[in-house]
Amino acid sequence: MRRADEFNGEFGHIPGAELVTLGPDLQNFIENADPNESIVFICRSGGRSGQATGYAESKGFLNVYNMQGGMIRWSELKLPVEKM
Repeated sequence: MRRADEFNGEFGHIPGAELVTLGPDLQNFIENADPNESIVFICRSGGRSGQATGYAESKGFLNVYNMQGGMIRWSELKLPVEKM
């Protein structure tokens, strides 16, 4: 749930992550996703991903999660990232 400049910027992104932004991009993603699939939404700190999680739940998704602390926390834990 990050902008392209964030996805490839300071904190990078989790390997294998897919870039989706709030708004029409998220709506399109949800319309084409399997509602039974497990999805973890991630942003910089947890705010936007919380919004995305709520939106997905409102569309009937049951296995959606907001990664608390976002990429800031991921980086603090020194977990693997990719930057393009």
